[in-house]
Amino acid sequence: MDQMAMFKKAQEMAKKKQTLDNELASEDFKGKGADGKVTATVKFAPSKNPMDPSPGYETTAIDFDEEWFEGASTDDISNAVKDALMDGIEVTNVAVTEKYKALEEDIKNLQG
Repeated sequence: MDQMAMFKKAQEMAKKKQTLDNELASEDFKGKGADGKVTATVKFAPSKNPMDPSPGYETTAIDFDEEWFEGASTDDISNAVKDALMDGIEVTNVAVTEKYKALEEDIKNLQG
């Protein structure tokens, strides 16, 4: 493949990645803790820094089952929030992996 064709393909893949990132950033992902008594809503924040490609995660809400919350200790609440956030990040990462599979195929095809 000549250099111009490779450059065009790289631009095409970058645009496709940006589209996927925008789709992912518009979604809310839910993580659960304390057997579903705590729910964290997480947003995907794609990396804007090519030197650090790691994405970010923004927590937009934490919801509690009120009855559980009233009887929970501060340690229970803290652990449940942490678990819900970690689960939300995991759910987000699974969605990102699924969306990026098409991009991965394009890269494999480019490499031959």
